[in-house]
Amino acid sequence: MHIASLVVAIFGTLFVAVAILLTVLIILALIKYIRSRNTHDPDPDGPGGEAFHTPEEEIKKRPLGEILKDLRTENNMTQEYVAESLGITRQAVSKWETGESSPNMANLAALAKLYNIPLEDMLKGMDI
Repeated sequence: MHIASLVVAIFGTLFVAVAILLTVLIILALIKYIRSRNTHDPDPDGPGGEAFHTPEEEIKKRPLGEILKDLRTENNMTQEYVAESLGITRQAVSKWETGESSPNMANLAALAKLYNIPLEDMLKGMDI
């Protein structure tokens, strides 16, 4: 009888130790996951749909011309196509993209519509 109670005590202690170890490992894994998600999450919107942004992830400010060129190329459009769509010359589009001149508000609105994005989204990364 004495040996049976000793075996039960050893297994009980072993069970508690394993449970504590597993709990600690789970907590450490969660902490590691949370830290990695805050610094370099490839999908910041995640399954919940809301983006988590740290101060380092603020929008990088860029010249308007660079933004316009990126939007045009992302939409697989030529300068000629953009110019024809807006009723302007290709040279005007080129000057906007190189920063020699800037489009007026009517043309900015037309560009946003052409690229199918809100005007605010198009301009939010602009270096003023």
